[in-house]
Amino acid sequence: VSKPRCRKCGEETTIRDPIRPFPLHRLGPRYILQILQQQPLICIAKSRRLMATELMCAYALWCLMFRKGTLAVFQSDIEEKANDNVIRVHGMWERLPEWMKAKRPANPTKKGGPIDAYFEIPGNHAKLKAIPSGPSKIREMGPSLYFCDEAAFHPEANETYKAGRQAIEAGCQAVYVSTAGAGFFSGLYNDSLHAVA
Repeated sequence: VSKPRCRKCGEETTIRDPIRPFPLHRLGPRYILQILQQQPLICIAKSRRLMATELMCAYALWCLMFRKGTLAVFQSDIEEKANDNVIRVHGMWERLPEWMKAKRPANPTKKGGPIDAYFEIPGNHAKLKAIPSGPSKIREMGPSLYFCDEAAFHPEANETYKAGRQAIEAGCQAVYVSTAGAGFFSGLYNDSLHAVA
């Protein structure tokens, strides 16, 4: 009797798990979260199964709640996507247990909904802002955590990276996440940025 095959990758799996999960020894959520705790510059080629954007939102919330003075900046290829990610972080905070929210209350909301492009944990002096694509905004921010979503599709990705490099060299953790794409992201992912920077 042959074992069932994963519907996505075709590798052997079980009847209980028709879609094979990421092995723990390969790129999976736990592994990525460990890397996020250790590395200052990270580049992740994402897939829907990996949920890299959601992991980054959860990691940003953790930083805001437990690292005093965090300034996190989310940037995406279009401003609405960056705003959506900030709203995701707010939603994650909303779903925390009440005792945890009481220890780290978040910024006030507008009519029950999150404030667009901004999330704050005032007692921890921690803020999260969404900014539009382009180098001018990141240059003036000075973040401690920078998340660039869909990095392969930013119109001025190379210039944005150059603008943020000073913050990275000063200790900002930068995480670049994208689906496949040539140019800047490919150079960063393959550790050959000298070709594009």
